[in-house]
Amino acid sequence: MNSSYHIVSQTPILIDVNNDLVNFKANFTATGTEDKPFKIASASQAVIDSQKIDSLDYKLVQKTISGELSASENKHQSHYLVLTADSPTKVQVQIHAQALPTNITGTTIVSTQTEASGGMDTTSYAIIGVVCIIILYYVFKNVKLPTTQVKPSLLGSLRKLNV
Repeated sequence: MNSSYHIVSQTPILIDVNNDLVNFKANFTATGTEDKPFKIASASQAVIDSQKIDSLDYKLVQKTISGELSASENKHQSHYLVLTADSPTKVQVQIHAQALPTNITGTTIVSTQTEASGGMDTTSYAIIGVVCIIILYYVFKNVKLPTTQVKPSLLGSLRKLNV
């Protein structure tokens, strides 16, 4: 696994994913070490050569993104993660690339984003639930349910009827 830190700013940074691998599958994770968002895209050298790097399909990342990038065109083509940010921030990138057999064809990009900060996790929901239960307990602890009172004259009549 290859792990590296990069200071990401408005100038795009290219991080080589496959090095000298022809067909490959690479899992990657990019994690911001500061509370600043950054943008990430993946592209082959051919895509970078054919269009402006600013027009790539960037994903905005608040904290962490993980994904998989694979290619199996049976010819060497450099593939990159492209990182940029509106304000400078430090990002750790981990890439684990492995070779694939040369008999499969196609390029696949799959990514998932997990937000490690700024969102609510299960601990936050549990704390909110406990606080709600405590509030409900104190609200209903002092509530007195209304009682019905039977008039003594009605009570006497009911006794005569053996009810």
